[in-house]
Amino acid sequence: MRKKILVITICITICLISIFFYQRSIDDPASEWTPLQVYEPSAVLSPQETLALLKHLNTKVAAREAKLESGIVAFSLTLSKPTSFSKNPVYEDRVEWHVTYRFSGQRRFYQIQERVKVKPGWFQRTKWKESKRYEFQVEGSKEKGRVNRGDGWQWTHRHPLELGNYNSPLHWKWDATLTRMIQTFGLLVDTQDVIVEGKPMHYFKFEDWHPDRIETTELWRSPEMDYRTTRVLKRTRFINEDLTGRTLISSTEPLTEAHFSSRIGQLHYTCQLAQFEPGVWYPQITTEVREIVDSENWQFLWGEKLTLQIHSVVFNIPISVKDLLLFPDR
Repeated sequence: MRKKILVITICITICLISIFFYQRSIDDPASEWTPLQVYEPSAVLSPQETLALLKHLNTKVAAREAKLESGIVAFSLTLSKPTSFSKNPVYEDRVEWHVTYRFSGQRRFYQIQERVKVKPGWFQRTKWKESKRYEFQVEGSKEKGRVNRGDGWQWTHRHPLELGNYNSPLHWKWDATLTRMIQTFGLLVDTQDVIVEGKPMHYFKFEDWHPDRIETTELWRSPEMDYRTTRVLKRTRFINEDLTGRTLISSTEPLTEAHFSSRIGQLHYTCQLAQFEPGVWYPQITTEVREIVDSENWQFLWGEKLTLQIHSVVFNIPISVKDLLLFPDR
């Protein structure tokens, strides 16, 4: 009898101990099992869906560009750099370009004035000073230009280096055809018709996998405003350096958080559009901020901001050929 009671007592004790530790494992969040985050390429749209979108969007963009046969656009571009490397950096304007852009058919002409911020002396205020002037003549794919650094005009084939391809508001890549965007941003993995602040928008999501990084681009376009881009969000995850020699898409091993560097690239583009002429929408104020942060503590590592502002626009007016040439008298 005593043996039976002893066995029952031991069984009850074991059950109580098991219940106690099971309850602790539920109450303790640290002991919860967290599934491993696995990163894989997203499923792309079907060829039929993609082809239908390509035809639709490319036709709309072609119709939009056909409205602009000629014009003169005066605008400025300002490059800003961070003054500190805190979690919330403050940007300061460093370089400005004032551009007059003329176009008629396949002919284009740029006049660019570059100004930099300088501090003449210890007790003097920082002020803007002209550093260079550029002029470029473009016809089709042929381009030639000259630069004046204060010592006379010299031939050049280079635009201001920091300005890159942003010397023309018509060349901002966010307003390209859908075909060009797929070539630039990668595969199209999602598209929706959404409402943003009460207005209909086309939403697109692209994904591009490289051996050293994964880029995700989200883009919004307004069908009511000539199918122009109003917002872009781009995120870049960098792969650890010891894995950069691999081709990720063909790898059979799934990617996890451990494969990624703590550095994350971010881009935020916003565009305020204006109707400069009836039925013709055009960027008025556009801001593009590029940053790299450390995801472990969200410490800011690098950044720059580019701001475009249109000062005046006139479209579809007669423009003399001599106003589109470097040397009109020759």
